[in-house]
Amino acid sequence: PMEIAVVISPPPYVAMTAVGRVPFGVDELTVAGGLAGASVEVVKCETVDLLVPAHSEMIIEGIVRPGVRETEGPFGEFFGYMGPQVKSPVIEVGAITYRDGSIHQGFQEQFPPSEGSTIKDIAMESLLLGALRQMGIPGVLDVHVHPMSCQQHLVVQIKPQFAAHARAVMSGVWGVYPNRAKQVIVVEDDCDIYDDGLVELHVATRVQPQRDMIIWRDGTGIQLDPSMPRETCNSGSKIGIDATKSVSYPPLSLPAPELLKQARDQWAKYGLPGLSG
Repeated sequence: PMEIAVVISPPPYVAMTAVGRVPFGVDELTVAGGLAGASVEVVKCETVDLLVPAHSEMIIEGIVRPGVRETEGPFGEFFGYMGPQVKSPVIEVGAITYRDGSIHQGFQEQFPPSEGSTIKDIAMESLLLGALRQMGIPGVLDVHVHPMSCQQHLVVQIKPQFAAHARAVMSGVWGVYPNRAKQVIVVEDDCDIYDDGLVELHVATRVQPQRDMIIWRDGTGIQLDPSMPRETCNSGSKIGIDATKSVSYPPLSLPAPELLKQARDQWAKYGLPGLSG
């Protein structure tokens, strides 16, 4: 039997860290303390030998016995579809402690972009940026996970420094998140990775499929991905798109940046309708 404590409504920085899914081996309370700017105060449970965040609304203590399963679900999942019923472990509750007037707070996790998926995306961006740099891959500037992609489509911005730089980045992404990042687009530093239209332009004008698209077959999948039969969904394919320059390019068909800035700064003086964005 395994002792367990379920924490209901911990401090927000603890909850955000839990939803963000930091990598295995990284202490979640240490990350939460980094978000809080101070150590997370913990306290020992009443009936099990576990420490929990002291300023939580409710703690459910108990044990999980091996091999005991009950059916749960279906629930709305972060892929935007209803998940299947599954057999899950059962907690034998031994104690419940709570604050008088406790508030049950959580994160909505269904059709994207939800509260939960947004937090996961931000965490994935941060963790990937740090991991790619720690691998020794130079020139990695930024990472963006598309909010509607269920962590499957992301864009990495780099300053190319060697042949196949973009492919090294793709390999790094799949090494850190083997069951996410079904599509990885790598662009240069002249592309705003948060502008979907500009990313599309770079894919349209800098990519030749036979040269710049890499298919990774039989990679690691994720059970919640509805594009694969559930029996085989743990194995899936991925695509990497190198949208960096492979040939010399003519100048963009735009006015000089300083002229565009001047026009924007003086727009109101021209008596034209206001600009948005």
